[in-house]
Amino acid sequence: MRLPESSMAGPFLGALLQGARIPPEVSAEMFEYRRDQIIFTAISDMVKEGVTPDILTLTHYLQSAGKLDEAGGAAYVASLTDNAYIAN
Repeated sequence: MRLPESSMAGPFLGALLQGARIPPEVSAEMFEYRRDQIIFTAISDMVKEGVTPDILTLTHYLQSAGKLDEAGGAAYVASLTDNAYIAN
């Protein structure tokens, strides 16, 4: 099963970086692009480790793991919150 549209991946990941909870039914395999799978996995791992994911911590986490380039680079990670929306 995939997310409804690949265009939703960025806003979804961005919402996670702004404090949205990870729905238990979502997994990395649901993302069409490998970069989004890597980012989702990193965010999930950070949450499990008790780290609050945001643009800076995620970028550092990916860089430390040697996966920042594979995840689209720092510019892509920074762009994720541009179209994120969190309902109150």
